[in-house]
Amino acid sequence: QTPRSKVQTLYPPTPLASNLTSRHTRAAAAPLRLSSAAEAPRAAMAGPEQRVVAVIMVGGPTKGTRFRPLSLNVPKPLFPLAGQPMVHHHISACRRIPNLAQIYLIGFYEEREFALYVSSISNELRIPVRYLREDKPRGSAGGLYSFRDYIMEDSPAHIVLLNCDVCSSFPLPDMLEAHKKYGGMGTLLVNKV
Repeated sequence: QTPRSKVQTLYPPTPLASNLTSRHTRAAAAPLRLSSAAEAPRAAMAGPEQRVVAVIMVGGPTKGTRFRPLSLNVPKPLFPLAGQPMVHHHISACRRIPNLAQIYLIGFYEEREFALYVSSISNELRIPVRYLREDKPRGSAGGLYSFRDYIMEDSPAHIVLLNCDVCSSFPLPDMLEAHKKYGGMGTLLVNKV
């Protein structure tokens, strides 16, 4: 029997989530921003109380030994999967989220490895995408914390967090609706095994 995706809402708020909204320092690394043409129409559609930001954690080159020799030349998020780079499926899924204002890719690959892809996908899908490069591997929570000011820049009402190496049917609009309906600090997509 195939595992079914479930949406689960978490209670109560955690200290880490509260810290994510603080605005006192920016991460030392500047973001790669390549999509000014795509940004204006999407951001203008949503009022400040409705905006949604998506964050896709893309990792970095320190691991990926299981993919060698492929990973010697191509970052894992750009590996072809069903005819598209792996991260393309995540970005396309995020595009279906109502009131999406921005997509951030956070990782510690060199910016030059993502520059062409970020520019082309932003223009192709008309979604503003930024690659935020960590100065060293910090893990998921560390990456979110390091770039909290960028993520919270326009005071989004909701943040959608994805890991690039986890693929699914991505029912993101349904998850957002469930989250709004049931409330809580966060909503997780899980598989019943």
